Amino acid sequence: MAAKKIWKKPSIIVIDVGKCKFCQAEMVNTESFVAFYGGEKAHYECMKKDDYKKIIEKEKKQWQNEKVCTQTSMQKEKELKQVQVNE
Repeated sequence: MAAKKIWKKPSIIVIDVGKCKFCQAEMVNTESFVAFYGGEKAHYECMKKDDYKKIIEKEKKQWQNEKVCTQTSMQKEKELKQVQVNE
């Protein structure tokens, strides 16, 4: 037969975790948060939003680079055609 439990389980303890890296709001341990190397912490949703922003910025830069490359290659083709016509 199992021994009777004589200690009482503590109620939920709420501890202040610190400020969010992104929104600077105070966080407690009952919220969904992530901890980064170095001790910084952030709300999970704030980190997710920041990741999406970084992805969008990266794709914009990539799209602009591709656009510039295609424009440059089209200009080179035009110059080659003009040189061929002039000769």
